Amino acid sequence: MKVLAALETISRVEMAASSLYEAWAKRFEGDAEASFLFYRISLEEKAHAQLAEYCRMLVAKHGGEFPDIVETPMEEASFLRMVHESSGAKSLKEAVEAAWNLEANVGEAYLNSKLARLGDGFVQQMIQVLANCGHAESLAEFLAARGWKKA
Repeated sequence: MKVLAALETISRVEMAASSLYEAWAKRFEGDAEASFLFYRISLEEKAHAQLAEYCRMLVAKHGGEFPDIVETPMEEASFLRMVHESSGAKSLKEAVEAAWNLEANVGEAYLNSKLARLGDGFVQQMIQVLANCGHAESLAEFLAARGWKKA
């Protein structure tokens, strides 16, 4: 997959996560702390999508040599399926656990797999920012503060 297509995929994945977290922020608005956590992460995911789109625009405008990123459509589909399945969380605890799983085991792993294929350079640095945003840590701290263990 070319870098432009990979950046477009990253943008779609980030927007899907943003939409999920925004929905949870509204769903759990009776718990101000949880609602704010989901709202903040949804805004950050949206910003990540915009950053990926900006990188895509720069690459398209300035060209240059970028390595191909070997990816099957299944990688994106798999992540989007997990987002969809997570939306069925019945309780706040399930939602936070699902979000942590998406961030720690899926989302950041997805982005890190792109990093390994890009080498050094501007695009690699931008994806590094997305991969190490601290969402998993924030969610783990929330779980711990509530006395909940990660599923």
